[in-house]
Amino acid sequence: MEEAESNTLASLRSGAMSILEAIAVELPDVFTAVILAKLDIKDTLSLAQVSKRYRDAVWSVDGVRSLQAKITRLPRSWFGGDAMACAIASNNLPAIRALLKSGREVEEEVKYDDKKTWGTPLMFAAFLGHLGAVRVLIEAGADINKHATFLGSAYKNSALWMACDHNHPDVVMQLIEAAAPPPSW
Repeated sequence: MEEAESNTLASLRSGAMSILEAIAVELPDVFTAVILAKLDIKDTLSLAQVSKRYRDAVWSVDGVRSLQAKITRLPRSWFGGDAMACAIASNNLPAIRALLKSGREVEEEVKYDDKKTWGTPLMFAAFLGHLGAVRVLIEAGADINKHATFLGSAYKNSALWMACDHNHPDVVMQLIEAAAPPPSW
């Protein structure tokens, strides 16, 4: 611990680290609870792009929990206030992983609004053609065979159907490699 403290102090003195970075490293709970809590969503997401330390803090389990509160305060048009929808839409793999680690169920439907959903997270990622998100969700145990309604449709579709229907061949291949059954038209 003393060595870490001396490394942090040395970094502060040399200008290699800011006081904000020192707080993120040495007091991550304080950084998340106090500093991240005061930032709006745009500033939080911008901070995550500044450095690896900030990125790790923003996409930590506690950081993502603080994002959920910010997302629910956004206008409804922004993916119904659903953090998983936002993470998948932006193909933000650290955010998807952090949401899953923070307790979000991999099969919990992604909200569009109070009445409609985008289906399962895997379906939504396949619909958008986000291969990285598809891979993360499969690794997390998403059921590739699950069928769900999409935006209030009368029909239930699978992730593979969504990828086929929206012309995402790389996602189709990934789902087939994961043993998804062919869609029934």
